[in-house]
Amino acid sequence: MCLDSRETWSLTTWSVFLCGRMCFFAAWVWETGNSLRTFATALVTQRWYFTEYNHSGKKVTSPCSIFQGLFIGISCHMGTLALGALCIPPLRMVHWIATRFRLRKSVPSNDGNYRNGHGSWEGPPFPECLGCWAFWDSIGRLMCNNAFVIVAIDSLPFFPAAQKACNVRSYQLETFGDPNSFMWVFRGWGIVVVSGLSSVFAWFLVNSLQEFTDENSPHFVENGMPIAVLGGVIGLAIGGTFMHALRTVANTIVFCYALEKEWYDGKSRPMRDNVPPALEAYLDDTGRAGAGGARVMLLGARDHY
Repeated sequence: MCLDSRETWSLTTWSVFLCGRMCFFAAWVWETGNSLRTFATALVTQRWYFTEYNHSGKKVTSPCSIFQGLFIGISCHMGTLALGALCIPPLRMVHWIATRFRLRKSVPSNDGNYRNGHGSWEGPPFPECLGCWAFWDSIGRLMCNNAFVIVAIDSLPFFPAAQKACNVRSYQLETFGDPNSFMWVFRGWGIVVVSGLSSVFAWFLVNSLQEFTDENSPHFVENGMPIAVLGGVIGLAIGGTFMHALRTVANTIVFCYALEKEWYDGKSRPMRDNVPPALEAYLDDTGRAGAGGARVMLLGARDHY
């Protein structure tokens, strides 16, 4: 930036490049933090899931496991998480479009499951483009947050973990469906409720306490609406963070079940006693997690917490 005699700012090409680079690294650091949080939550959840029930019907896990997950992620997997934070976010919207496209293009296959017209469960969002298909089939379909679950379970590097996670997710989608297809309703209502309660509580405080209603008070508030809006924004951030963690827990539980069931089915062996009874009973009865599966996964997430 250069300051001329009239005190006006002008951006040079180099300044624009530096600003863009700073924004890029800031976004990368932010996504790396999100990846670390996802890894820690997945590590704690998979430990809880694979722990068998004791004689009293409860799972006993170590306390403060989330801090241990954060420490393990920082000390052992920071490079993997940073690489995932660099590769996954650019394709996040493409995955969302591909999910919607898959729902529209699904056709029945010979085994009774529903696949899209391209022969795979997750096809590219733009099937007419050959380059899009090649990119999606080689790299794009692998870029999913479930890779961090595999990193938490098997301690694999990012790309082998992404490949394994993609295979397990395909099995999960074909067998149980996508939990996010109905979880977003609960998450949306949760965010709205937390944000609304925070806003109402802030408005109640500034309109009921004498410290804020007395005109002679140094903390007098003439209009409480801006404070109520600020309280709603804070509640929105808190609710969004909590619901994101709940989504990660629910996704990890179903993903771990699909991973374990695929392995035991390949060995023709029965499942162990670590599966939550509500989840196992529902999936055994229906064979697929439909809209009612939200209640089952929420019960599992509640038990985990």
